[in-house]
Amino acid sequence: MKSSTLRTVGALILAVSASAHVGAADPQPPVARGAITRHRVSTPRRPVVTERVIAAESVTAKAEVVVRRESEHRYHVNLPAGCTRLVALGDGSVQDLAVEVHGPRTMRMRQDLTRGAIEALSVCGATAARYEVVVSAKGTDARPGVELRVRTES
Repeated sequence: MKSSTLRTVGALILAVSASAHVGAADPQPPVARGAITRHRVSTPRRPVVTERVIAAESVTAKAEVVVRRESEHRYHVNLPAGCTRLVALGDGSVQDLAVEVHGPRTMRMRQDLTRGAIEALSVCGATAARYEVVVSAKGTDARPGVELRVRTES
């Protein structure tokens, strides 16, 4: 054989062996490769937290006491289905807060766990509804600043 023929045959042998080597490096058969690409990995969706501040509809100063004054702050809030966190925050003159929620069908919840200017309460409902929230504040000022925050997750 001539050297040019040997070179051509050698090049063909090298090309075939190289493609056989690439196929041997990938242990998955072509059928399995198609099945793997059909599955998608999804990452879990994080809940979106929404927080809004509600303005008081009315503030009523109650009977004065020598050391502390008491006031009621009323709010009307439309809450979605599911659980919602209500947080009442008082200004520097507030010594104690209590939160009371009146819901549809005469539901009533009251919470006074802390002796401070922050009180939180969770409300869970099966359907969206309108609630009345009453925040009672005790402090040194007749009309203290009280803020109601509503936090929902969706």
